[in-house]
Order: sequence, then structure tokens, then C-alpha cells
Amino acid sequence: MASELDICNLALQWLGQDPITNLLAPTNRPEQLCALNYPLARRAVLEASEWSFATKRIESDAPITPNQSWGFSYSHPLPSACIRMLTVRDNPYDGQANGLQWQIENRLVLTDAPHVYMRYLEDVTDATRFSPAFVQALAARLASEIAIPITENAQLHSTMVSLYTMKLTEASNLDSLQGRARRVRASRLTTRR
Repeated sequence: MASELDICNLALQWLGQDPITNLLAPTNRPEQLCALNYPLARRAVLEASEWSFATKRIESDAPITPNQSWGFSYSHPLPSACIRMLTVRDNPYDGQANGLQWQIENRLVLTDAPHVYMRYLEDVTDATRFSPAFVQALAARLASEIAIPITENAQLHSTMVSLYTMKLTEASNLDSLQGRARRVRASRLTTRR
């Protein structure tokens, strides 16, 4: 399992820099840039895809009412660690979109339902929960963020942005394969029998 320091050092390695040893009390420019940019890069990569390790579900039956003078009837508090809301439903057993209208305003989920089921992306700070492919994507994002301040090389920055795009796609594709039932399809040969 990777640590925050491991992820930062991977990013620095891709930039041709020496490893760092401290993020809590940074003493040099690479440590300072990693300490400043790591949390922002982590949140951006978490928000970029529907990661299985960051997906959470909650039930809310304590709306704040009345919501406002017009529009939706109920306001449900947004979970405190929510980075991005994925779905809001009034029925947990409905596999299809249930047509419930909702939107987020001012850290509230606005709906016309007094009882809702929310699925969202959590702000995961524990790096040991990250998949190996996510670690690579995060390191590439971090490298792209700190490339110019550390190296003053615009071409290397551009290369890191491309690397991030590739690593993010790879990680997202791998993560999306988890929890899916394999479908068996009949071939033309078996359907003709």
C-alpha cells in the first residue's frame, strides 16, 4: 500500500527529482510544493471518476423544511465528506433512474422527497485505500501540477498532463470492472441450432 509520501516521491521521480522525506514540516521547495498540491490533486482525481473505493451510500430521512420560498419541497444535508453526488433516489430498490428531480445548492440536496437514498463519492484521505492504478493516476496529476514550479520546463509539464490523462483512463477503466457480473452471450452458431 502506498502512503502520501510514496505518491509524492513517485511524482517527483517522474520529474527527475530526488525523493523527499517530510510532508508535515516541509523544509525545501519540493516538499513545500508536494505538501501544498497533494490534497488538491487527490480531491481532483477522486472527483474525476466513480471510484469503487470512494463510493458511499446513505439514507436521509431528516430533511430540513421548508426549503425555500419556491422550488423543491425538501432540503437534505449533503454528507460532510461528499466530493461529488452520484445519485439521489426515493426508492433504494429501483435499478433504473426513478425520475426523482434533485440538485445541489449551498451544500444541500434539494428534492421533492422527504426520504432519499444518496450515493456519492467520499473525500478519501487514507492512501492505503487507493488502488494501485489510482495511485499512479494521482502521482501523474501531482507531477503535472508541480512540474513547472520545480523544473521550469513547459514541455515536461505537457508530458505529465498527457501521462495523467493516460493513467486516469487506465485506472478508471480497471476500477469500472469491479463488481460487474459477466454476461454470457450466445454466438450465431449456437443460436442456429
